[in-house]
Amino acid sequence: MHSDPASQRRWCIQSYLDLDVLQNMTSVRRQLRSQLQESGFVAVQTDSGAPAEDQDDLRLQLATSADDVQQSDDELLLPCVLCAAMFPNLAQVRNNHGGESCTVHTKEGEAFFHPCSVNFRRSDLSGGQWFAYLEKVATSKVYIRDATRVTPLAMMLFSAGFGQARQRQVITLDGWMEFVCRPNVLALIEALRPEIEKLLLAKAADPHTDIGQRALLVRETVVQLVSEECR
Repeated sequence: MHSDPASQRRWCIQSYLDLDVLQNMTSVRRQLRSQLQESGFVAVQTDSGAPAEDQDDLRLQLATSADDVQQSDDELLLPCVLCAAMFPNLAQVRNNHGGESCTVHTKEGEAFFHPCSVNFRRSDLSGGQWFAYLEKVATSKVYIRDATRVTPLAMMLFSAGFGQARQRQVITLDGWMEFVCRPNVLALIEALRPEIEKLLLAKAADPHTDIGQRALLVRETVVQLVSEECR
C-alpha cells in the first residue's frame, strides 16, 4: 500500500474500503492493546523487537499474513469471539426474498437488516442462518446493524444462557434458541465450556499466570470442531 495519504485514500476507494474507518480501527486497536499491556495480559515487546506502537501501521494491518495456517485458524475463531462479545444480540434469518423482505428473528421479535448494511440486498442468505449484530434501531421498522454471520457451534460454545431441553440432544441458549446436537459433539461442548471459563477466570485473577499449554489444547480442539462444521 502507498505511504502518502492521497494514494492511500485512492487505493481504499478502489478497494471499496473507507480510510477513515480503517484509521479509527487502528486507533481503537492501540487503545485496547495499551489497556491489555497495563493489565499484564500482553507483553510490551513485540516479536520483532520493534516498539509496540510501530506495529499498528495501517499498511501492516492490510498486509497478508505470512502464516497462512494461523490466519485461517483466526478466521475460524472469529465467529466464536463475536458470539462471546455480542451476546445476546443474535438473530436468525427466517425468510429472504432480497432487500426489505429479508426478515430475521430476534429474542424480542421480527426485525430486518438495516438498509445501510451489506446484508440488506444479499440474495444468497437462506433461512436458518445466524448473525451476531452490534445494535438494534427502530424507525419505520426494527432494524439490526453491523451484523456478521456466526455458526451454531460457535454460539453453543461461547454464548451465555446454556441449557438443555427435555430431549437429551437439544441445546437451548438464552431460553429461545434451540439446536439439535449429536451426542459426541454435545459431550465435547459440555467439556469445553467449563474449561474455557476456567482459563479465562485464571487469567483474569492473575494476568501473569501461564495458561499456554492448556489454552493451546483448548484452542486446537475448538478450531477442529469449527472447521468440521464449516465443511
